[in-house]
Amino acid sequence: PPRWVDNDDASAASASSIAVHLGFSVPIESPGDLEAIAHNSPIWSDWDGGKIGGKPSLLNPRDVPVGPLRCRACAKRNEAQENDDGNGLGNDSSKTKESTIMRFLCQTYCPADEESSPPNPAAFHRTLYVFACPSAECSTNPTPDSVLVLRSQLPQDNEFYPRSTKDREDDFDDWTHNESEVHGVNLCAVCGCKAGGRCPKQDLWFCGKEHQ
Repeated sequence: PPRWVDNDDASAASASSIAVHLGFSVPIESPGDLEAIAHNSPIWSDWDGGKIGGKPSLLNPRDVPVGPLRCRACAKRNEAQENDDGNGLGNDSSKTKESTIMRFLCQTYCPADEESSPPNPAAFHRTLYVFACPSAECSTNPTPDSVLVLRSQLPQDNEFYPRSTKDREDDFDDWTHNESEVHGVNLCAVCGCKAGGRCPKQDLWFCGKEHQ
């Protein structure tokens, strides 16, 4: 199965069969707390519930979504507008309006490990990522296409994190398998998705000109 899955189909589940878990955000009190945020540390037993805002912290550092992620609702409105304008007659087709780039909203770590019912060995580690469209139209009249939820999951035995972290005598200070750069993947400095090129002036990687 793909490592990144669109979870739109989950909305079809019966409301009576869905268990709701409420979470609350807490401020970061010290720089050292950043190590425990999401998947920054290879010691997965210390991972907290998730992350709000900024850039996503990637569970799978190698198979990364290619940016920029664009709003499907805006794309449909743009297409409808072009059709109303006579299929763009008289306009420069090379300047077709792109849909709005989505913003990272939050992520939550929700493993389907042995404590889950039923457990899912393929999702021993599992994280959901939520992206939303910031456009005024989608904020005023949101639709399911205005929000994107991606799921990333890994089995307990994987190439990015140790199988067990119970033996704290092991030294994880030099562990780098959870870093995208180690796998030859460069991330956009703005959105955290897979970058397409590096800006020589800023010496930073970006997914496109809009984020450069």
